[in-house]
Amino acid sequence: MAEKKPDYASLKKGGFMRQKQKGYFSLRLQVVGGNLSAENIRTVSEVADKYGKGYVHMTSRQGIEIPFIRFEDIEEVKEKLAEGGVKPGVCVKACRESALTMEDGKVVIDREKCNHCGRCVKSCPTDAWEGESGYLVSFGGLFGNKIYQGETLLPIIKDKETLFRVADAAIGYFEKNAKPGERFRLMLQRIGEEEFRKVITEAYHG
Repeated sequence: MAEKKPDYASLKKGGFMRQKQKGYFSLRLQVVGGNLSAENIRTVSEVADKYGKGYVHMTSRQGIEIPFIRFEDIEEVKEKLAEGGVKPGVCVKACRESALTMEDGKVVIDREKCNHCGRCVKSCPTDAWEGESGYLVSFGGLFGNKIYQGETLLPIIKDKETLFRVADAAIGYFEKNAKPGERFRLMLQRIGEEEFRKVITEAYHG
């Protein structure tokens, strides 16, 4: 039987990071708000003793690592940790929109709920998320006595050229259609958003 080769990308997403020492992995664990129960701590200690070298590392981001886990022990380590209520991998509680869930030990993202805030990328202790920089542009926000949250009418914008093109189109539309002293939101409420959506969508696509 052929020897099973590690899928390093999948292992990293599960919290197992390859060490410089050949055949060994360091496991970063989910620690929500820096809190672990006594049962969690006992389980981590037992795993470190049995599968590691008897010690754990406390990270600067309120996480913990168990180093020197052998590849062939990883599945058994997962089972042992799960029995003690400890989950390796990304902390899904970092997402305020509940767009992330754990299914069969893997992180699943609901794109409909995701608002592209980037908290998952920043909070992931294993750097498993590959974030892509971009711009979210909202239109028609208001402050003062009447507060209105601006609406994001376009997909995420990934380059400055498109951003400037959309901004110029929005400003041009406002100059053409707004009454003296009128706010952007009030203009849209007065004449409707349909034509404005067409204008900025055309600018978005170039």
